[in-house]
Amino acid sequence: MLRTAFIFFLLVSVKICCAQSKTSKVTEQDYYDFFNSLIEHDSIWIKNLSETPFFPSSIFNSDSISPEYYLDGHSKLKIFSGEDIAFMRQQLDSSKNFLWQENFHTNVVVISSKELDKYFGKRKLRWDKYYKHHEGVLSSISIPLFTQDMTECVVYIAHSCGGPCGGGCVYIYKNVNGRWIRIDQFNCWIS
Repeated sequence: MLRTAFIFFLLVSVKICCAQSKTSKVTEQDYYDFFNSLIEHDSIWIKNLSETPFFPSSIFNSDSISPEYYLDGHSKLKIFSGEDIAFMRQQLDSSKNFLWQENFHTNVVVISSKELDKYFGKRKLRWDKYYKHHEGVLSSISIPLFTQDMTECVVYIAHSCGGPCGGGCVYIYKNVNGRWIRIDQFNCWIS
């Protein structure tokens, strides 16, 4: 009986350690490398970036769709294994406090949440004030959620330009010879 309990404890410990090592495999530098690759090689244009990475706001709204919505059975994500989806979930959980840092790219201005609250907090939509201080649209990009082998990822990118003006998509990218190539997109919106 004691031997069985010990073996069970050992197996659970190994499983927990393996799960933790998968999560720690993705670093903040991986996020920045991915983002910089998009700016260099994709048709992504980002000038002003919200410091807070997120999937669509409705996903984190507890009254609406959960963050797992995109990971739980969207037909476009059927290309990923169950292990990859679990790994992406771990990344969502472990990156909740991540913020895009200023000066990580010379052509991108990272705007703090505190500053954005001045323009848009408490249901204000003061695009006139925003444009007095910033040229160009406001972009938001989530952290990329990588597969275990770091060759593919899912990312949400959106642009807002005031009033009924903006657009966004969830994209799937694949790393081909060190370059991130967009292979699919879904849940796109435009206004």
